[in-house]
Amino acid sequence: MAALTEKEKRELDATRRENGIKNMYYTRYFLIRYVVAFFFFINLYWILMFLSASNFSLVIIPVLMAAFGAICMWEQSRMYSREQKPAVKTQFYFQTIIALNIILIIATVFKQYHSFYPFLSENGTTQVFLIVMLLLGIMISSWMLVKIARINRNSDKQYYRIQKYLASIN
Repeated sequence: MAALTEKEKRELDATRRENGIKNMYYTRYFLIRYVVAFFFFINLYWILMFLSASNFSLVIIPVLMAAFGAICMWEQSRMYSREQKPAVKTQFYFQTIIALNIILIIATVFKQYHSFYPFLSENGTTQVFLIVMLLLGIMISSWMLVKIARINRNSDKQYYRIQKYLASIN
């Protein structure tokens, strides 16, 4: 096996450095990507529960949310770059989750949740469980919106690490 020439070593080092920088930028959205995937699978599970209950009245809601989640995952996959665009679709997705969860909480408080969750029994324990889960979804989505806002303003911790790294190699 032939040894690398100096030119090939420099090119390899430049490629590694560039890929390292891309990875650092991509890591800024690490938690956001996993939360989008988490909500995507929650919606898939919701669809399956609708199907198991043989009630297709409002199955369109989780279908649309799962489709929107898939679009956001596609948007996140395109973030592997130095020039990052704002995650507009992902931000709107989390806003949509918050709005939908508020509507579902209101329906649950007024005991109208059976249309949205025909596979659950109608009792006080179920009602409390649903409200807690929906509030948890609102809190997680709000947290992700804060993270996205920080990334858009370049005030996240990972951005400062990237800047320190870039300053050290120049």
